[in-house]
Amino acid sequence: MKKKGILNPQILDVIGKAGHRDMIAVTDRGFPLATHERTRVIDVSVVPNMPKVLDVVLPLLDELVVEEIIVARETVDRQPQLLEAIRGKLPNLRETVVSHADLKQQVLYSAMKDEQMAVQIRTGEFSPFTNVILVCGVAFR
Repeated sequence: MKKKGILNPQILDVIGKAGHRDMIAVTDRGFPLATHERTRVIDVSVVPNMPKVLDVVLPLLDELVVEEIIVARETVDRQPQLLEAIRGKLPNLRETVVSHADLKQQVLYSAMKDEQMAVQIRTGEFSPFTNVILVCGVAFR
């Protein structure tokens, strides 16, 4: 029995298969779900606000090499504490800021264009614009 770190077997499977430039989206409860078979959806919500997006993102940052995050402008403006927490964990991380509409399109449809959206993890977060895409890096340089 695993006793520390990420326990969810579906998320562990994604981590084990993640490659360079694969994308993992961690989204709030209101974010639409990908409805095609090319993007895996893992719903970890239990009750409202449990778990929150950061409850999922921070352990992922411990387990994965992440070279970039993609967030919406609305996240920067309305949820700065989300970015502050991520920056606190990985201060030199590259950040790409797009519109919320573009972020939504990327999560929902990029896999259909053969881009590397590996998974969407939906949380119980009830705060708007708390969505982030983690872009995997490599452990060697």
